[in-house]
Amino acid sequence: MSLPLLVLIGGSHASGKSTAANLLQTQLNSRFPHLKMANWDMMTYFTPTKELDSRKPTEFNFEKLENDIKNTTDVDLIIIYGLYALLNSNIRDLATLNVFIDCDADVRLGRWIKRDILNSGNEQQQLEILLNKYLNHSRQEAISFIDNTKFFADIVLPHGADGVNVTLIVDGLQPLIIQRLESENRSGSLSNVQEREMARQGVKASEPSLLSLSSDIANNKRFYGLD
Repeated sequence: MSLPLLVLIGGSHASGKSTAANLLQTQLNSRFPHLKMANWDMMTYFTPTKELDSRKPTEFNFEKLENDIKNTTDVDLIIIYGLYALLNSNIRDLATLNVFIDCDADVRLGRWIKRDILNSGNEQQQLEILLNKYLNHSRQEAISFIDNTKFFADIVLPHGADGVNVTLIVDGLQPLIIQRLESENRSGSLSNVQEREMARQGVKASEPSLLSLSSDIANNKRFYGLD
């Protein structure tokens, strides 16, 4: 069996990487009920040498991640999300699609506070800890290592992840998935998908769409900004 399709989702802290990964998996499951998928958090490959707040790329085991991708042959598609999902060139070379979530730093900080602080028992103390972590570690981490990986992306989501943007990504992946399933004689599950595809043919070619994404990926990695 060939290597699975691979979607990498990168972005800075609290930008919505896991949200995008989960939305993508949900929409793909809905459209392709028989598609075998894996959804991996890159933190699984984090091996800290110091305290968690001083995270660096060298503390991620990219070699193991690469080997795990190459040795995973029982799924059709792998989604990998994390701060450094787009950093390593060997991993990027295996990818079908590279996505970067480019969210304003103030918005990300607000999301971080809402996610990790507002539901905690000691909000004031936890807020002080989070702000210290952000100002002394995470902000510089983003500037030094994460933000520039945006330029390796095929698709940039400039305002975070939402259902509409993810649907466009699914539309772009659809021809590749159908091709994979058909090549493995699993086309019996494609009837509903093909009906949806026929319905989409009514969309004007001039309207924004990622239906041509599959050929771009295969040929010259065209950049899309979904704004």
